[in-house]
Amino acid sequence: MAGKSVLLAGVVATVIPLVAAGILVTHNAEVRVDGASECAERASDSDVEYAGDSDQRCASSSNVEPSAAPAPKQTPAASHSSPAPTSRPAKPSPTSTTQKPSPAPNASPPPRPGAFPVAYFAPYFTGPATRQFSQQFIGQIGNYVEVTYPAGSSSPSSGVPGGAQARLPDAAGPLTDATLTYSVRFPVGFQWVKGGKLPGLCGGACWTGSQNGPGGWTTRFMWRAGGAGEVLLSDATTTGYGSDLGLGKWYFPADGRWHSIGQHVHLNTPGAADGYIDVTFDGVLVAHLTGITFRTSSATEIDSLMFSTFFGGHDSSWASPVTQHIDFANFRLT
Repeated sequence: MAGKSVLLAGVVATVIPLVAAGILVTHNAEVRVDGASECAERASDSDVEYAGDSDQRCASSSNVEPSAAPAPKQTPAASHSSPAPTSRPAKPSPTSTTQKPSPAPNASPPPRPGAFPVAYFAPYFTGPATRQFSQQFIGQIGNYVEVTYPAGSSSPSSGVPGGAQARLPDAAGPLTDATLTYSVRFPVGFQWVKGGKLPGLCGGACWTGSQNGPGGWTTRFMWRAGGAGEVLLSDATTTGYGSDLGLGKWYFPADGRWHSIGQHVHLNTPGAADGYIDVTFDGVLVAHLTGITFRTSSATEIDSLMFSTFFGGHDSSWASPVTQHIDFANFRLT
């Protein structure tokens, strides 16, 4: 009996290690199969979760611990979550508030003020020049003149100088009927703001600003918001800052091309309101403005070009937001 017990104990001692080894082998085999299955699944995953993700985290599956996969290559924003908005720039939206239109192509430092180029306006207009701004932002470039309007500039009273002005006598002498024509070019992207002055004819006192009454008149053109054109009249009967005539009858385009503008001024007979202005744009009659009292005396005639151009208006709310320019050429009086 004692011998059988000893024999049974020996068998048990032999079998238990073998069973344990078998269990271990089976467990390890299951681990390897699970690990291989996981790696194969992830290697076939085609989603892209972050910058640089190529789904190769289980490339060496036979030696990979299932709970400790090697980390993917890191980029500054690498993670298994969605990238930060700045890690992959989005395509700009046409309505994005961060995409502002480029400034006007003429947004550059303004030239230093210089002398008004009186000789350019010959033979139709001559010197001496009067009624000049203290600082003139105008210069001749080949066969045209360029006027600059620095950022923040408007009327002379605003405190930020810009534009140019000079009164030039006409070489033909005093007239009662005459036509002024010239060419003007607004750059692409020109910012109109509220409006600004453009050259026109004048006579006698050549009123500007809030000055009006018998003894003088001016017919400067203006551009207004959106490029709408008008004649700003100051004459014997005008009050305030002038009368807006023909507003919106034509538009100045900001297309970088030359356009012709003309005003045919016919002075009234003293004592009658029979004066008129015909406006042409690119050779087409766009406004016939009648019932004008330019003068109360025959001593007031057509005698000068009032080359006057600036943003305004009479205060800074009219100011140019950036430095801009306008080109002028081909001044003629017929």
